[in-house]
Formats: sequence, C-alpha cells, structure tokens
Amino acid sequence: MLKRFILSLFPRAFRPKEYDPKQHWTNFGLIYKKRYHRRFERNLKAGDDMNVRLLSDYVEKLAPKSVLDIGCGYGLYVKAFEDRFPLLHVEGCDISPTQLDEARTFLGPNTRVFLKESEPYKLPYKDKEFDLAITYGVCLYLPHDKIDGFINEIARVTKRHYLFIENSRGDDGYSYTNHDYPAVFQRLGIPLTIERELIPAIKERLYLATFE
Repeated sequence: MLKRFILSLFPRAFRPKEYDPKQHWTNFGLIYKKRYHRRFERNLKAGDDMNVRLLSDYVEKLAPKSVLDIGCGYGLYVKAFEDRFPLLHVEGCDISPTQLDEARTFLGPNTRVFLKESEPYKLPYKDKEFDLAITYGVCLYLPHDKIDGFINEIARVTKRHYLFIENSRGDDGYSYTNHDYPAVFQRLGIPLTIERELIPAIKERLYLATFE
C-alpha cells in the first residue's frame, strides 16, 4: 500500500494540523507494529520488556477473572496475558482499525482474546463487565477536558481495579497532554496508589486505582 510506504519513510506525512486521535492512530497503525516490535525484538526497548512482565505479575497478584486492555494496539499485552493465564478471560479494544488488524494477525487464528473497535471516549462494554482494566500510554493522549470522563468510563465498565502505566513529560505537546494523575483521581474521588516509580525523570509510574 502506497500510504503505508510513505508513512514508513515519513511518519508525519498524513498528520492533521489538529490532533485527531482516531485519524492519527488509524494512520500510524499501518506502521506501528513493524516499527515498535522490530525494536522490541532487538531489545532496544528493554524497558517495555520489563513492563510486560510487570503488568503480568500484577495481573497474577490481583487475580481477576477478566481483564480489558484499553488501547490494546497490536496486542502485545493481551497476548502476554493469554499465554500466561489460560483461564483468564481477556479482551482488548482500540480506536484504530489498523491496529486491531495487526492485533488479529499477531494473536493468530486460535486466540482466546476478544477484540473490539471503540470510540475515543466511549467504551463498547456493559457496566462492571470486567474485574480489571489496564492501559499503557493511553491517558497521556487525552486532552485536559476529556481525562475525567475517560476515567469515569473506565470505572463504569470495571468492577475492581484499574492498572496503568503513564508518564508526565512536562509541557503539553502536539498529541500528548501532561496530567497530574494523583490530582485527577483525587478530584474524581477514586483511590489511587503509586505502585512503582519506573522512570523518575519523566514521572513514568505504575498506578493502581481501586473501585471496590
């Protein structure tokens, strides 16, 4: 595909003047898995390899019967959960149809993982459908006026816990927003703990919110 080839050379070629999450990730999804996973397999993203284990260890610790990966991308984390926990019900959703296409290929035809396309701020699930929700690097792409609604939407579909890794990079950028996550959850009245400091320089942390 010509668009895929152009994006592989010039990742910003089809970037709109104003950030549109669905458009951005639908375009970037054409090349994201290849660019990301190639670096991952060459151990150039060793920190993310640690995060796969870290999130998987916390899933084991929290012992949910069901887990939802919101913004699952090409399926890195849902595949890890599927492989490690044969009795766990695993689902993933993403706003990018191209990312979900890559996920279906990555997971293979015999996968137990259920995938759905979602809207940016509305999750296609029933109330309290999952014991645990996770995200990795999703909330930083939400503007300040959307973060509260998104967290409340996660709380709507989740019974027990929300486990997430996010960073606060500093000044807001083109596609990302600097959030003070403890302040956001305090404002919403949702208990939040900082479980791990991962990269102190950018305040990348593992957080755990509790809805019970």
